[in-house]
Amino acid sequence: MNFKWLKTVTKVFNKSKNQIIKHAPQIMAAAGAGCFIAATYCAVKETPEAMEKLEEKKALDPDMTMLQQAAVVVPHYKKTLAFTAGGVGLTVGAWKIEATKFAEMAGIAATAIDKNRKLEEAAKKVVGEEKATEIVEKVEKDECPFDEDPDAWIPDECRVVPCKLRLTGKTFWNSRRGLDDGMEQCVQDLKDKGILSVEEWYGNLKAGQCDLDLCWAVSRSDGFGYAEEDARTELRYHITPWEDEYHRLGWQIEMYNSPQNL
Repeated sequence: MNFKWLKTVTKVFNKSKNQIIKHAPQIMAAAGAGCFIAATYCAVKETPEAMEKLEEKKALDPDMTMLQQAAVVVPHYKKTLAFTAGGVGLTVGAWKIEATKFAEMAGIAATAIDKNRKLEEAAKKVVGEEKATEIVEKVEKDECPFDEDPDAWIPDECRVVPCKLRLTGKTFWNSRRGLDDGMEQCVQDLKDKGILSVEEWYGNLKAGQCDLDLCWAVSRSDGFGYAEEDARTELRYHITPWEDEYHRLGWQIEMYNSPQNL
């Protein structure tokens, strides 16, 4: 039996799902705005009937309180209230997702700053405060040499060189830092979705297109989400120096775990 069509449908579904997850805040915000627009439209349509019922009740009881008037009017705004509630929920959800991402980024930045501060303090104890200050100033100057000539200095880890995926033999161009950054994105994608296709792996490493229906996957750690530690274990990799057929030096990346059928 030919299951090629099933693989195609699964591939399209995974691509759509990945895009939805990646752009969830924008999608939710747009849907929330749509709900508010629909609520405004419904309010216009429902107001005449609600006002008519209110006038009828006022004719029978001119001394109605505000609470009694609200009790008469609210049931006639069912659609308006439903769309408004939906808009508020979607908007709050979008902000919550963005706030979570921002908190993660802030945590990473705070950790890096704390590590640099501890390193500076340790240097002061070893070589003295004056020498440590001199070293820090030199490092900062070396890290920002672009005031004189932007092309005069490029760190080795940032140089774009030939690279190779040992798993498939694919060759492409990237830097050592680019490979590490790409694998870090792969870990986060696997942690967020529980599955990472070889096609996404290629994309994060800027290795071009790939038609292999293979993936790495992890199980839910607590029934609700995926653990970052499991994602890192599944995507363990090793980068070694490599020389291409033209004797150009570059990097080869090797995965410890092989992907499975999608």
